[in-house]
Amino acid sequence: MKRGMFLLLIAVVSCTGAVEEATKPKPSKGCKDIPAARGEAEVTLDAFPSVAKQGQGIAFSLKMTVRDQMDLRYPDGQRYDFSVYDSSCKQIWQWSEGRFFTQALGQEHLSPGEKRAFTETYIAPSSGTFHVVGIFTADGREDLAAQDSFEVKP
Repeated sequence: MKRGMFLLLIAVVSCTGAVEEATKPKPSKGCKDIPAARGEAEVTLDAFPSVAKQGQGIAFSLKMTVRDQMDLRYPDGQRYDFSVYDSSCKQIWQWSEGRFFTQALGQEHLSPGEKRAFTETYIAPSSGTFHVVGIFTADGREDLAAQDSFEVKP
């Protein structure tokens, strides 16, 4: 009987550890699954500063360096976008929200060595850890994206 109670106690303790382990937040590089790049370009995103104070501007810099010739098609005048996610991966800000873009198809022919860069500023209204995703909005090119994290302190 004592042996049975001892085994039951061990089982409960083991399960408790497993539950605690399962409920711990897992480290994350970001909130979006970005497909692997096709290789024609390198895309980077930097949030600067990586640690800021509440109300301070944080610059997001999305850059693409072309390795191989690329033809990009766009459904409208928008060429990029930024989204900010809180630590639970809930989107809290999107640069393009409320903006208007020309309603004309666009196309870009990019040669090796060409670069594209876009920078926007986000004012952090609250403290916490956040993730930013930057994308080039070309049709069918979900791989032309990158993400970074930043922290805002009170």
